[in-house]
Amino acid sequence: MEHPRFRPRLDGFYDISTQETAYLRALAAMYFDRELEEKRRLLTCEDVEQRRALIRQRFRSAIVPELGDGTVRVLPDRDAPLGIRVRNEQVLDDGVTLQNLTYETLPGVPVSASLFLPRGYRDGSLFPAVLLAIGHAAEGRAYSNYVIMARLLAGAGIVTLSVDPPGQGERVQYPGDDGKSIIGGPVAEHLYMGLPCMLAGIPLAAFFIRDLERGLDLLETLPCVDPARLGITGCSGGGTMTCYMALWDDRIAAAAPSCYTTSREAFLLTGRPQDSEQVVPHVIRDGVNNDDFVSLFAPKPFLICGAAYDSSDIAATVYTYERAREVYRLYGAEENVGLCIAPTPHMLSSEHRRAIADFFTRVLHAPYDTPPEPVDPYEGQHALTMLRASASGCLRLDEPSAKTLYDCCIEYLTAHRYRDCDRQTLRENVLRVLMFPQDIGNRPPIRYPRFISDGTNDGVRMRKLWFFSEGETNFRGPRIAVAGVLYEPEDAKGCEIVVDPDTDVSETVERRLSEGYAVLLFSPRGIGPVRSLDAPGIRSPSIRGELLSPAYRRSCDAIMCGTSTTALRVYDCLRAYDLMRETYADIRFTGVGASCVTALLAALLTGTHGTAVNPPEPYEALVRDRDYIIRDVPDIPGMLTAFDLPLLIRAAAE
Repeated sequence: MEHPRFRPRLDGFYDISTQETAYLRALAAMYFDRELEEKRRLLTCEDVEQRRALIRQRFRSAIVPELGDGTVRVLPDRDAPLGIRVRNEQVLDDGVTLQNLTYETLPGVPVSASLFLPRGYRDGSLFPAVLLAIGHAAEGRAYSNYVIMARLLAGAGIVTLSVDPPGQGERVQYPGDDGKSIIGGPVAEHLYMGLPCMLAGIPLAAFFIRDLERGLDLLETLPCVDPARLGITGCSGGGTMTCYMALWDDRIAAAAPSCYTTSREAFLLTGRPQDSEQVVPHVIRDGVNNDDFVSLFAPKPFLICGAAYDSSDIAATVYTYERAREVYRLYGAEENVGLCIAPTPHMLSSEHRRAIADFFTRVLHAPYDTPPEPVDPYEGQHALTMLRASASGCLRLDEPSAKTLYDCCIEYLTAHRYRDCDRQTLRENVLRVLMFPQDIGNRPPIRYPRFISDGTNDGVRMRKLWFFSEGETNFRGPRIAVAGVLYEPEDAKGCEIVVDPDTDVSETVERRLSEGYAVLLFSPRGIGPVRSLDAPGIRSPSIRGELLSPAYRRSCDAIMCGTSTTALRVYDCLRAYDLMRETYADIRFTGVGASCVTALLAALLTGTHGTAVNPPEPYEALVRDRDYIIRDVPDIPGMLTAFDLPLLIRAAAE
């Protein structure tokens, strides 16, 4: 049988090329408007305190989510021994003492770090301390700009702890024999770690935050540190973590992020993807915007460092600063929030380093003046040797039996994995993790389905059709067009909705037709004839598969909006069900290959029968394979706390 196919842009009837992106931006805009309205009501310090409590609770719930029974899933062992081991020590030419060390962020999980101790630290005086969060440099804390920053701070009399993030410096999680990542650079390592964490239900950001929490714990153990004068700074990814920690941990008395502060609205419009630790579920929906990291720190000192030629919108940096100033003004502390814009691209520039050092010297009451920048002799391989806490330069090679973040992810999955359950309980668990932005129990009628071709082949009527799954009569708002081919034999006893996985499903269609069923070969948003026509450029291949793609970028946006592209496609399938119910009483779903999850979830939610044809292996198998090959997976945060394919297949077959 010859199967009809759509020409581009639904045969010219509707331009679907950017509808997925437009939809997500419109969804985000609705949340941004709601957030702005909430902030307009911040008229007193008491209002700000209430918002701080609310936003902190929302942010914490995104990092450490709750199970359906209200049980908080937190990383354990907050009070476990730090296991500090000073590996080597030397006195630098400016009198600063450098200690390279490791500590445990979780039991058995080593972190490589460097402690810069100012001159006189053994004299019995108390010094302020700053935690230096590292950005996306493969060298980690040994990157020259970070070494200079740490030495500037220590030279001013500020104890400084710089910490390697996961996947960087001496903490490469997937090293080759030379200690370098076989996956790629820091971004690749973060993305590769992030996928299993996302499915298991523990955001990668939780581990980054725990590293820095324990870094503060370490600083508090030092007899020379005044725990009332703790600060944090970092650039790029380190700037991200600086902001997260400013909201997360009350011990921080001053904060100075570099090359991070913008606005979520502006960043969304860049179309850029983000690392896994920067994709925190439902923060846009919950109104946790970049200015909240600043304004909710009030009245404590906060310095925003931006770069005029950064890929992030500098106008949004200034906008965020101005919004934060309004809150600081309520406290009579407008002078405590500052802005430094350097005429540079994205980097921890000398302008930023000087501004940050002067800022902490002033607000943390450092005992010495900020010194001149050292003429840095520690670039390149010498820096990697000078700041080394491991024998080989890679903790994984030195201590192969030590636990990794992957091991922690698997422990977490084992503790919180879904359990077998009846169909009703499974439905409740599915709704918990899908987080539809739509009211799925109150779906509007489909008024105008478009049948744009009509023919007959071997007694089977074949019609191409498309309709609006959302926004049918909303001409200015987001509209989602979906499409399908409807095959109808005479006297069909029901209809099988086959979710089109962009593969040849002729055998499946013809088998169902031979059994007397009509078949709707259906394409939800982003698939088949309604696939987005993406601009080139967002690609990042690796030996384990493609890490970055336009689809991944849309997934980032959807997750931060509190949903997923998978959930949105399931909703489209519910709309196809609505349309077919106008003609047929018996509706069933079939998913083929990668579309099995979408189809089976729709079957579960409509109470119909569902079938999986050529299903992929269970997604838990992917997560439990340390060296997994990247493939098309549902972008549902915490999916494996609710279900996996085997349970879904059994339930849908009932």
